[in-house]
Amino acid sequence: MQHEAKAARTVKEDRTDYLTEERYGHTAAHATMALTGTEWGVTTWNTRPRSVGRVTVCASNGPFAFQESISPVEARLIAQALLMAADDAEKAIDAAYVQDEVTA
Repeated sequence: MQHEAKAARTVKEDRTDYLTEERYGHTAAHATMALTGTEWGVTTWNTRPRSVGRVTVCASNGPFAFQESISPVEARLIAQALLMAADDAEKAIDAAYVQDEVTA
């Protein structure tokens, strides 16, 4: 495999990154999603007075780039929604797989 993305804390002097991607011996502060090629980043800031206590979420794909700084409460709400959606999506995949086995 040429690259590996993972969720892990990477602490730097001015910030902490939470998604990293190892590619060709270099570590990037984002994770690239295989299906879409979208790069995602999640960061907290250690030294920027206006950003301390905020979570910055970034997404970029080609010319499109989105960045938003949100509160910890908002970050937790979005994380909970993503976990619930992931659970439901996995259940739908499992149900479709079982249905395919039954009809075969």
